[in-house]
Amino acid sequence: TSTTLGSPHMLTVTATDPAGLSVNTPLVLTISPAPAPVNTAPTVANVIPPQSATVGQPFTYAIPINTFTDKEMPNSLSISVTGLPTGLALASNNTITGTPSTTLGSPHTLTVTATDPAGLSVNTPLVLTISPAPAPVNTAPTVANVIPPQSATVGQPFTYAIPINTFTDKETPNSLSISVTGLPTGLALASNNTITGTPSTTLGSPHMLTVTA
Repeated sequence: TSTTLGSPHMLTVTATDPAGLSVNTPLVLTISPAPAPVNTAPTVANVIPPQSATVGQPFTYAIPINTFTDKEMPNSLSISVTGLPTGLALASNNTITGTPSTTLGSPHTLTVTATDPAGLSVNTPLVLTISPAPAPVNTAPTVANVIPPQSATVGQPFTYAIPINTFTDKETPNSLSISVTGLPTGLALASNNTITGTPSTTLGSPHMLTVTA
């Protein structure tokens, strides 16, 4: 029966003999509306595999769309995540994103919950391990600009400041120590990276000094 229209229905049940004589009796038929569908909670369809992140490095993980299912409303589930470590959050597209700032509490067992429009829910764990930031790889300084030849005169004061842009360093460009070897008699390197003094002889000139950072 497709409708309750006209219910209750007063049916007439008739019995007729071979001679055509008959008798009837009523039959009342009441048709009730179809029962409302029973809403069931979502279920976990697929377990979320463990994930890994690193301190100081951007992390992104999209909750797979096939993690949960629902018999009545499989496309209308709301996703939430609890237990996220500092630096991470759940975006509106069901993606965990951010940059972890510490390994404290790792590994983290997150709780991923799916809730249907009627408020019924189910959850599944997500284990997230956060590793320490890798130790920086130190590289050697490099020569940025060649030092041009310099001239000095015996018996006359000489001063030459090593240019600050002579060397550079990827990790610590402002913490380089300068030294000079091969200086002739009378000259020395001062603490401000300046060669200073008064040459006393031309012996060995020209001098090939080695400036090291």
